[in-house]
Amino acid sequence: PKSFSWNGTTDTGTKCDDGKYSAKLYTLSKNGSESTVATQLFELDTVYPTANIEVPYLVFSPNEDAKKDTLPLTITTSQETLWQGIIKNAKGETVKTYSWNSTAPSFQWDGCDEAGNVVETGSYNFSLTSTDPAGNFAKAEIKNIVVDTTSVKAYLTTEYDSFAPNDDGFRDMQ
Repeated sequence: PKSFSWNGTTDTGTKCDDGKYSAKLYTLSKNGSESTVATQLFELDTVYPTANIEVPYLVFSPNEDAKKDTLPLTITTSQETLWQGIIKNAKGETVKTYSWNSTAPSFQWDGCDEAGNVVETGSYNFSLTSTDPAGNFAKAEIKNIVVDTTSVKAYLTTEYDSFAPNDDGFRDMQ
């Protein structure tokens, strides 16, 4: 045969433990010549990357009023070669990307895009992904993050220019 493949099990069908392996091939031809070849080490890896994301709230307003100006993302991940974080708007357009080696750290999103501009008021999703060298894939996501940059305006008016709270029944209250 031109090639051989292995599904990670023993001859009896038992799954092999994760670890480093190599394959050896021994041949004996009809004329008596022998040959042995071996592969480089390769890894059997059945463990998927893991990720968890937590946020204390989903609505924040990056308006520098010192009240929920950023969104704290608490992240725990397994150690992998690469983690990628992507923030997308409601249209599915990427507005901010992150990448980390080893583990993804917790961080605070300031509501800004790649250029440093505050994003528009709207709904956003944050996804965190990793694929290990064996092809095992993990994804964690926080959906419906709301960035609200709407200015709050309040107006206060009085009914009268003056009043006299003297219990005479005329303009006692404002």
